[in-house]
Amino acid sequence: MKKLAFVLAASVMATVAFSQVVTIKVTKLADNFGSSELSPAQILLDKSLEMPYTDAYEAFSYEIDFTNKVLILKNELNTETARSGFIIKYFNSKDNFDIELTDPNNEFDNTYGIVVLKKAAAVYENNDRIIQLLVFKSFVIL
Repeated sequence: MKKLAFVLAASVMATVAFSQVVTIKVTKLADNFGSSELSPAQILLDKSLEMPYTDAYEAFSYEIDFTNKVLILKNELNTETARSGFIIKYFNSKDNFDIELTDPNNEFDNTYGIVVLKKAAAVYENNDRIIQLLVFKSFVIL
Protein backbone atom coordinates (compact mmCIF):
# COMPACT_ATOMS: atom_id res chain seq x y z
CA MET A 1 0.00 0.00 0.00
CA LYS A 2 2.84 2.39 0.84
CA LYS A 3 4.48 1.59 -2.48
CA LEU A 4 1.25 2.38 -4.38
CA ALA A 5 0.86 5.67 -2.46
CA PHE A 6 4.45 6.59 -3.34
CA VAL A 7 3.91 5.82 -7.03
CA LEU A 8 0.70 7.89 -7.08
CA ALA A 9 2.41 10.77 -5.28
CA ALA A 10 5.33 10.64 -7.72
CA SER A 11 3.02 10.67 -10.75
CA VAL A 12 1.05 13.61 -9.32
CA MET A 13 4.33 15.50 -8.73
CA ALA A 14 5.47 14.77 -12.30
CA THR A 15 2.15 16.02 -13.65
CA VAL A 16 2.41 19.20 -11.57
CA ALA A 17 5.97 19.74 -12.82
CA PHE A 18 4.75 19.77 -16.42
CA SER A 19 1.52 21.67 -15.69
CA GLN A 20 3.04 25.04 -16.29
CA VAL A 21 3.60 27.75 -18.82
CA VAL A 22 7.06 29.29 -18.95
CA THR A 23 7.61 32.65 -20.64
CA ILE A 24 11.07 33.75 -21.75
CA LYS A 25 11.34 37.47 -22.60
CA VAL A 26 14.45 38.23 -24.68
CA THR A 27 16.00 41.66 -25.25
CA LYS A 28 19.66 41.07 -26.26
CA LEU A 29 21.24 38.38 -28.46
CA ALA A 30 24.55 36.78 -29.52
CA ASP A 31 25.50 33.93 -31.88
CA ASN A 32 27.30 30.66 -31.06
CA PHE A 33 28.42 28.05 -33.57
CA GLY A 34 29.74 24.57 -32.84
CA SER A 35 30.11 21.08 -34.23
CA SER A 36 27.06 18.83 -34.12
CA GLU A 37 29.27 16.42 -32.16
CA LEU A 38 28.53 18.73 -29.21
CA SER A 39 25.14 19.21 -27.61
CA PRO A 40 23.40 22.60 -27.77
CA ALA A 41 24.01 22.89 -24.01
CA GLN A 42 27.78 22.36 -24.44
CA ILE A 43 27.94 25.00 -27.17
CA LEU A 44 25.86 27.41 -25.10
CA LEU A 45 28.23 27.12 -22.14
CA ASP A 46 31.42 27.52 -24.23
CA LYS A 47 31.93 31.30 -24.30
CA SER A 48 34.85 30.94 -26.77
CA LEU A 49 32.33 30.00 -29.48
CA GLU A 50 30.26 33.14 -28.97
CA MET A 51 30.17 36.00 -31.50
CA PRO A 52 28.48 39.37 -30.95
CA TYR A 53 25.14 39.67 -32.68
CA THR A 54 25.20 42.71 -34.93
CA ASP A 55 21.89 42.45 -36.80
CA ALA A 56 19.06 44.72 -35.76
CA TYR A 57 16.41 42.93 -33.75
CA GLU A 58 13.36 43.58 -31.67
CA ALA A 59 12.44 42.26 -28.25
CA PHE A 60 10.44 39.05 -28.39
CA SER A 61 9.21 36.28 -26.12
CA TYR A 62 8.56 32.57 -26.15
CA GLU A 63 5.55 31.21 -24.29
CA ILE A 64 6.20 27.52 -23.61
CA ASP A 65 3.20 25.51 -22.47
CA PHE A 66 4.53 22.26 -21.00
CA THR A 67 1.02 20.93 -20.37
CA ASN A 68 -0.07 21.05 -24.02
CA LYS A 69 3.48 20.96 -25.47
CA VAL A 70 2.96 24.13 -27.49
CA LEU A 71 5.50 26.91 -28.04
CA ILE A 72 4.28 30.37 -29.09
CA LEU A 73 6.63 33.06 -30.40
CA LYS A 74 5.43 36.61 -29.71
CA ASN A 75 6.79 39.92 -30.96
CA GLU A 76 7.48 43.05 -28.89
CA LEU A 77 3.77 43.94 -29.05
CA ASN A 78 2.93 40.55 -27.50
CA THR A 79 1.29 39.43 -30.77
CA GLU A 80 1.63 35.77 -31.74
CA THR A 81 3.89 35.39 -34.78
CA ALA A 82 4.50 31.62 -34.82
CA ARG A 83 3.36 28.44 -33.06
CA SER A 84 4.85 24.95 -32.88
CA GLY A 85 4.52 21.73 -30.96
CA PHE A 86 7.56 20.28 -29.24
CA ILE A 87 8.98 17.26 -27.48
CA ILE A 88 10.77 17.52 -24.16
CA LYS A 89 14.37 16.29 -24.39
CA TYR A 90 14.85 16.97 -20.69
CA PHE A 91 13.12 19.00 -18.00
CA ASN A 92 14.53 19.64 -14.54
CA SER A 93 12.81 22.96 -13.80
CA LYS A 94 11.44 26.03 -15.56
CA ASP A 95 15.00 27.35 -15.85
CA ASN A 96 16.71 24.07 -16.81
CA PHE A 97 15.28 22.25 -19.85
CA ASP A 98 15.75 21.39 -23.51
CA ILE A 99 12.87 21.12 -25.98
CA GLU A 100 12.91 20.20 -29.67
CA LEU A 101 10.29 21.62 -32.03
CA THR A 102 8.17 19.08 -33.87
CA ASP A 103 7.55 19.19 -37.60
CA PRO A 104 4.25 17.42 -38.37
CA ASN A 105 4.17 18.70 -41.98
CA ASN A 106 7.81 17.80 -42.65
CA GLU A 107 8.65 21.42 -43.56
CA PHE A 108 11.91 21.77 -41.57
CA ASP A 109 15.21 20.96 -43.24
CA ASN A 110 16.97 21.14 -39.86
CA THR A 111 16.24 20.46 -36.20
CA TYR A 112 15.20 23.43 -34.04
CA GLY A 113 14.83 23.76 -30.29
CA ILE A 114 15.36 25.81 -27.15
CA VAL A 115 17.84 25.03 -24.40
CA VAL A 116 17.75 26.76 -20.99
CA LEU A 117 20.47 26.24 -18.36
CA LYS A 118 19.71 28.48 -15.37
CA LYS A 119 21.49 31.73 -16.38
CA ALA A 120 22.04 30.80 -20.06
CA ALA A 121 19.50 30.17 -22.80
CA ALA A 122 19.28 29.96 -26.59
CA VAL A 123 17.24 28.84 -29.54
CA TYR A 124 19.21 26.43 -31.74
CA GLU A 125 19.32 25.05 -35.26
CA ASN A 126 21.08 21.76 -36.04
CA ASN A 127 21.80 20.73 -39.62
CA ASP A 128 23.66 17.54 -38.56
CA ARG A 129 27.05 19.21 -39.21
CA ILE A 130 26.93 22.51 -37.34
CA ILE A 131 24.73 23.72 -34.53
CA GLN A 132 23.97 27.45 -34.59
CA LEU A 133 22.64 29.06 -31.43
CA LEU A 134 20.94 32.41 -31.11
CA VAL A 135 21.96 33.09 -27.51
CA PHE A 136 19.71 35.09 -25.20
CA LYS A 137 22.24 37.50 -23.66
CA SER A 138 19.57 39.43 -21.79
CA PHE A 139 16.41 37.55 -20.83
CA VAL A 140 14.02 36.88 -18.01
CA ILE A 141 12.08 33.69 -17.28
CA LEU A 142 8.59 34.15 -15.88
